[in-house]
Amino acid sequence: MSFFTGTLECVCAAGLGRLTPADLHRGVAEQRVAARATVLANGSTAHPERFPAGRPHPPARPVDVWINPPTILLPSPESSNPPPLPLADAGTFA
Repeated sequence: MSFFTGTLECVCAAGLGRLTPADLHRGVAEQRVAARATVLANGSTAHPERFPAGRPHPPARPVDVWINPPTILLPSPESSNPPPLPLADAGTFA
């Protein structure tokens, strides 16, 4: 297994809602979150004494995931080549 394959397939990140980058890239994140919700619901139903704070929920899936967020180019009256501006809401969660 190469370094990048291992990193994308095996490493779950807290910032990604405990999902792998591959889960988000392939579009299976919703399925993974739903499966975790089912397991947590079954566990809390079978052993309510282990969950005194109530039924647990899986972490939220991030809406956007970027290493380098895309930029929005705004026209500038002084220049025909405006500087890129970063997105204000990059990295928000659902």
